[in-house]
Amino acid sequence: MTKREGPLYLHRILLKEKSVTFKNLLFGCLGLFILAGAHLFPRETLSSGILFTQNDLDRSLVGYSEEEKAAILKDYALIEAICFGGKKPRDKVPQYLATAGAPGARKSTILEGVLRSDPSFSQAVYLDPDQRALKWMVNTYYSRSLTAFACTQVENYQELQKAAYDKWRSASHFIANSIFEKALKGRYDIAHGTTMTGLFVQRLMTLIKAQGYAITLALCSCEDEVRQKAIHYRNTVQGFYQTDPHDVVEKGRIFPTRMPLYFTFADQLFLFWSDRFDEKERLAATFSQEGIKISDQEAYDKFIAKYERDRLPLKEEEKLELPTWEALVASWMQRTKKSKDPFHNRDR
Repeated sequence: MTKREGPLYLHRILLKEKSVTFKNLLFGCLGLFILAGAHLFPRETLSSGILFTQNDLDRSLVGYSEEEKAAILKDYALIEAICFGGKKPRDKVPQYLATAGAPGARKSTILEGVLRSDPSFSQAVYLDPDQRALKWMVNTYYSRSLTAFACTQVENYQELQKAAYDKWRSASHFIANSIFEKALKGRYDIAHGTTMTGLFVQRLMTLIKAQGYAITLALCSCEDEVRQKAIHYRNTVQGFYQTDPHDVVEKGRIFPTRMPLYFTFADQLFLFWSDRFDEKERLAATFSQEGIKISDQEAYDKFIAKYERDRLPLKEEEKLELPTWEALVASWMQRTKKSKDPFHNRDR
């Protein structure tokens, strides 16, 4: 098989030690040879990384047994095949499409809708620690934590789901991040399901830009009540737990604080507004190098109003100065040199 990146460049993940002895390395490589069908990679790919160092990826698997790590690698192989199936690297400027928004803001639904409707992203490798990792982890998440027997041992199935999520969450991030790394090195288009609220956001977009990618962000917003209903529906009706309660509040608070970064690094912004969790989202506006296109004025006004409402408490309670929406628009106008008439088109 041709040399390529994948789970095997992470040969040290089977080891708990920070340093690797010859004996451990031998057994680690042997185990990976068996698990992944003898896909051996050149040593220079083992430690080098664009976004994630070897230690970063190792830390995701701290606390798992050696047997569990082996099962995680099996899941990686399956999910890697799903994500890269039929996809080809980009010849020219690769595209990075990512969501940004609080938990429950319908990001996955919106992202998958863009992937289905916009041919620009037809070759994108879709990665997401929940929708594109956890949901497909049949060797771990499902077969070990959500078995029929396990269901009989609890009174509340939602608690079982939460326990399974907590157990395998780090593994799902390991899988998603490993696929992310491979896609970047191969210059594939990437569709990334994420809140884009972490401390890493600036570093992430800086490194992606450095690889020659054009960045499109789908900013997803709605009222907090809609988010709560969406999460409740996902947990109780769809039966898929993927959100820590603390994250629901904290990432909702953080989302507006990242807005200046989105406006600084993105080459294109899609602004989506959702009135209800069970109705189709509304494309409010598109910010591009050509200016700003308002597709739905009412949705755009609601998006702005939500940002301004969320911004003020941060200023009053945390002394955090965030730009007004008007200032954000001005910054985009300055970047794109569209200061005379930024609103080049308005759909009615």
